Amino acid sequence: MTGYAAAFATQGLAAVICAALGSLAGTAQAQDYPSQPIKMVVGYAPGGNVDFIARLVAANLGPRYGQSVVVVNRPGAAGAVGIREVRSAEPDGYTVLLAYTNEVVLSPAVKGETALDGFEPVAFMGHTPGVLSAGKSVDPNDFKGLLAAAKAGKRFTFGGGPNSPAHVTALWLNAQADFDFRFVPYGRGTTQIVADVAGGHLDLFFGGLPASLHYIKAGTLKPLVISGKERSAALPDVPTLQELGFESLTQWYVLLAPKGTAPKIVEKLRTDIYAVLDTPKIRQEMTAQALTMDFMSGAALAEFLNSEQRMFETLTAKLGLKSK
Repeated sequence: MTGYAAAFATQGLAAVICAALGSLAGTAQAQDYPSQPIKMVVGYAPGGNVDFIARLVAANLGPRYGQSVVVVNRPGAAGAVGIREVRSAEPDGYTVLLAYTNEVVLSPAVKGETALDGFEPVAFMGHTPGVLSAGKSVDPNDFKGLLAAAKAGKRFTFGGGPNSPAHVTALWLNAQADFDFRFVPYGRGTTQIVADVAGGHLDLFFGGLPASLHYIKAGTLKPLVISGKERSAALPDVPTLQELGFESLTQWYVLLAPKGTAPKIVEKLRTDIYAVLDTPKIRQEMTAQALTMDFMSGAALAEFLNSEQRMFETLTAKLGLKSK
């Protein structure tokens, strides 16, 4: 064997040994997981739907692991700050992201990007209808009355984050019903929008039912219609957009890990999180917040997210929301 061939063979053997050792290390890491606290990043301020789910899961997953699961809020850029932090984190299972429809597929669809490219789908964390609510000063008390007033020429203001599910819903209803809700962009979150609706400065708000329910029960908002296919047990007298002849969106939540996280760690997280979510106590708390679970496998979750990405790419292009 020539010196070159011997050196090449030695390098090849070394590469095989390194790969094998790396695989063994990854397996050992997965078997020992978790051996330190887990950071669960939320791209929004405390108090919203995503934060509620994160804290509920963290409080019950930590004792199961004998390790703290710490919720870290990274609000900003409609969830993009949290996305960036977790995408660039070490893929060791100790930094994960609890995310929402907006930053996972909607915002990337508007920008012509694919947020999912940087992540491993871990677990589906529930879905919820959105609810279109009005302030007490708004005259129609139901959605049909609202449509009639809008078609007669009355203009209603509709608040939400730019390129958010609220924004898409406003544009989609305009397109389906042939009238004009005037969208008012907000960057400061649900609390400010609700305050302005309650104060009569804004007519309508579309938000996830869990975040809106408190204000509805307090009488600050009056619900007009919800998205989704079925009425919610939390608001049984409020009709769905579908039963009134409109298409609509359902909002959902998902746990993601950085790309390259070991499959055994991803599977362990998924299995243990679903076990936590399937306990009677947690099911009761989720139901009280109008959240519905669907225990998807890893493959089913990946297909669901890719399908949602394709749907939002088509919808945002149709509504003229694509970035120039």
